[in-house]
Amino acid sequence: MSRMPTLATSTYETNHFTTMKKQTKSILCAALAVLCMITLTTACTASKQTNNDIEQISYHEARNFFLNQGQELAVGQKITNDKDFDRFFGLAAFMGKGGEPTRVDFANEFVLPIVLPETDCETDITAVSLSGNASVINLNYKVKVGEKRDFYIRPIMLLVVDKAYRDAQVVVNQ
Repeated sequence: MSRMPTLATSTYETNHFTTMKKQTKSILCAALAVLCMITLTTACTASKQTNNDIEQISYHEARNFFLNQGQELAVGQKITNDKDFDRFFGLAAFMGKGGEPTRVDFANEFVLPIVLPETDCETDITAVSLSGNASVINLNYKVKVGEKRDFYIRPIMLLVVDKAYRDAQVVVNQ
């Protein structure tokens, strides 16, 4: 015998269907709100990352200086004023073209030194590059070691960088 729907069953099914429809709408609205929030957060984060993009940082080399006797200096330790620079480095001027030490304008520049340990081998600091942004500077370089010599040297390279990067943290990669 087949069962005929009654008015009570039909009203229950209608109310249940209406309740489910409302719940589905609520869930869809909540999901849409979450999706909008994720989209806005991603857009804001992307614009912040644009401001922190890594770029090549230009520099020039300060020439004709030596590390003063008894001074130690970590690679990438920033020197931001004349007083500190003169404490660490002495003039190594010589006669002829290119013999005058490079002038550093500490009002607009600072120095990133690469100072290697004393050695009796021919040593070149090569493949130097700076990249980064106002927050971080990546200092990359390589050391090429050659033949043994009869004397000792203290290899150095002084990078003169624009003051815009003065507050950046220096990360050294050799």
